[in-house]
Amino acid sequence: MYSYGLGTGDISLYYNPRNEPHATFQEKAMTLNGKAPTPNDPKSTWRRWTIAQLNTPVAVTLADVTGNGRMDIIICYQYGKTVWTADPKCGYVVWLENPGIDAMAEGKPWTERYIGSWPVMHRLRAGYFTNS
Repeated sequence: MYSYGLGTGDISLYYNPRNEPHATFQEKAMTLNGKAPTPNDPKSTWRRWTIAQLNTPVAVTLADVTGNGRMDIIICYQYGKTVWTADPKCGYVVWLENPGIDAMAEGKPWTERYIGSWPVMHRLRAGYFTNS
């Protein structure tokens, strides 16, 4: 589960290892949270990672850009306060490369990769395109 917000600029990942079928992820969750999960408390295994802080993130979509089986985040930001006060030099679109749960547990950040810019960008959709 991902979250983001115009007010904070925080791009966060909320990871729930209880949804994972493998016991190794349960064990990893105990290590990451510093305590064993309590069976009756669903919040005890959730872990929040702040992936990035961007100025006024607006639209977000997910796609496996690298083809490694992990969902990357594509997001636009630096929109401006409103469509009428938007900065014509802004509207950045980037993708944040997912390093994987093991790398995140070791503190490795998500790599921000610039795609382009378009003023007042506020809708995104991911797709795969070819030359033919």
